Amino acid sequence: MIVIKKKAEGKVEEIKAIKKKERMMREVCVCGGGRPVLNEVRSFVFQSYKKASVTRNNGAQKQQTMAAVLLQGKSEIILMKVKWTFLLASLLLLPTSTSGSASEEFENLQNDFMEWKKTKYPYHFQPLEQDNRLNSYSLKGYREEKEKISEYLKRLQLIWRKDLPPKEVLIYDVMNQMLEQKVQGYKWHLYGALNPLSFLENVITPNSLIELSSDYDENQVRNLLSLLGDVDRLLDEYKALMKEAIKNKHTLHNVSVTPVYQKLVKLSEAEMDDKMYSLPKLNEYIDKLPLNDERKDEFKLLANRTMADIKNAYISMAQFFKDEYLPNTRPHISISSLQNGRQLYDAYLKWHLSTSMSADEIYDLGHSEISRIYKSMKKIMDKQNFNGTVLEYFQSLAKRPEFFLETKEDIVNRYKLLIQRIKAKLNTTFRDYPDLPLDIVPMSYDGPAALYRDGSKTGEIRGTFVLNLYRPQEMPTYQMMALALHETIPGHHLQRSYSRVSDMPLWKSKSVIDNYFLIPFQFPFNTAYLEGWGLYSEYLGEEMGLYETDYDLMGRYSFEIFRACRLAIDTGIHAKNMTREEGINLLMKYTGSSRKAAEIEVDRYITIPGQACSYKIGEIKIRKLREKAEKALGAAFDIKEFHNTILKTGGIPLEILEQRIEEMIAHNSAPHTLVHFTLVSFLIQFIL
Repeated sequence: MIVIKKKAEGKVEEIKAIKKKERMMREVCVCGGGRPVLNEVRSFVFQSYKKASVTRNNGAQKQQTMAAVLLQGKSEIILMKVKWTFLLASLLLLPTSTSGSASEEFENLQNDFMEWKKTKYPYHFQPLEQDNRLNSYSLKGYREEKEKISEYLKRLQLIWRKDLPPKEVLIYDVMNQMLEQKVQGYKWHLYGALNPLSFLENVITPNSLIELSSDYDENQVRNLLSLLGDVDRLLDEYKALMKEAIKNKHTLHNVSVTPVYQKLVKLSEAEMDDKMYSLPKLNEYIDKLPLNDERKDEFKLLANRTMADIKNAYISMAQFFKDEYLPNTRPHISISSLQNGRQLYDAYLKWHLSTSMSADEIYDLGHSEISRIYKSMKKIMDKQNFNGTVLEYFQSLAKRPEFFLETKEDIVNRYKLLIQRIKAKLNTTFRDYPDLPLDIVPMSYDGPAALYRDGSKTGEIRGTFVLNLYRPQEMPTYQMMALALHETIPGHHLQRSYSRVSDMPLWKSKSVIDNYFLIPFQFPFNTAYLEGWGLYSEYLGEEMGLYETDYDLMGRYSFEIFRACRLAIDTGIHAKNMTREEGINLLMKYTGSSRKAAEIEVDRYITIPGQACSYKIGEIKIRKLREKAEKALGAAFDIKEFHNTILKTGGIPLEILEQRIEEMIAHNSAPHTLVHFTLVSFLIQFIL
């Protein structure tokens, strides 16, 4: 009887286990079309429990009941397993419906977040609207921002992700990662966020706030003057933060801030009739207003008073730098020299790369890539019977006039021809892409060699390829194809064109890529995705047959090895005790960079740790994902679909990009194999 009792109790326990599995199935059954099935499952399990109840009788009646339960329980288990089989199979074939309430809650959250973001960053979203002020930065503001973002994160995580349609799931994942990154970054708000000024993010000037437009009306001129008047307040906030940096011993190195002091001195010593303060453009806009001379003079008088206040603010900030900040800059170039600095550098890498690669792994990868790319360069040099170093090779090319164009117009026209050549072959690797217009214009200041300026979603502002034409003798023709591929098509112009024609929410399509000093207490820029695609586009040029000569290929390799050197130098400085001089020499050895250019580049890595690693890490990730898809799909792999899948997501973390490619692979796998695998997996897990 004891044996019968134990077996009967065992059957009851087995039925209890099935009840537990029913709870585990809740997520599968809870989708819209599955709710009736969930009710049926619940009813079935409830009836099974009733039938399996053991009546608490004594003597023979109890024994008979146990024996009956043993037989009945065995029968019930078999029946329940059969029914589970059909129910689970049915669930796999049910159409997925979504909860309207979840989508509505998600949309409301996004709208609330975007409205808050507009208020928090007025200069980026509405510079000349009613709220005429620059952004604000303070310890109190950081704390309030962290609390607000935590609220949005909690609201987001209360929304059932499984109830959202696939497109919203992507947005959900990106938003969740973005908010989590910001909240987690608050841990480090007493580091970079206390140092708002560096040679990469220098002091704001009045002219930089005036857009080159000709349609300012009276209200906009008034708002612009109000905006200019806010510079004084902003510099006071900067000064307060930098005093906290001194107090916490979290200052920048002097190579990062000495150029700021030099600029402040120049601004302080300039006369009021200098163009930095006279603002000829602003006066032109005032003169065009349909006002009488008296009203125009009032505007000009207000402008002069505002400029005087700004100059006084510059004088005060220059004195602060001289007396307080510069004497207290950190002595070592490495961020790891600060308290908890090594962990901070890991946070920088995680923020910029959106992967979990360690500094050691990135350092080793950098040297591995340098070696690989150098071998390709050496083959060409040997082919051309050149026996010197890479630096000597490019120095020799710099002396050959056939690699340089004489006028700025010649350079612009050469780029137009190159872009036409690229367009002619774009259909070999892309389809259904947005063919938005692209302008090529000269840079208004002496900055980087080139950059891409995004257009507007309305099309009023076109995408623009901006060229530095101040030194034509430093723009060799053998680098032009690689640069065109990176900045225009299929690089950043095509990349951003997808975002401009998409219906992505504004908070995602219009990111605020500014204020690097806040990192890692900053919303992600997804630089590894953005710049990784630009570098991958340079690689595509080889596959598309766009590098016509070995010199063109050497131009491409010089760009690629430059990004590989960044991996080794950035991590070398901040995790391996590499000196500034060692970094400069490494860059010059493999890229042909001049001493001055190499110094500026290495100082960039010192100032914004981790950012320079994002280019190569992003490109390598995209190429690895492509290899993964090619291997998984074989002959079914479609390079055009692969590129569309990447570009349609917009800027996202690399980890989420990998999920998207895995979904693409699953979608393109043989349907019968996928259904069979899914069905068998469910049955094994929940029935056996």
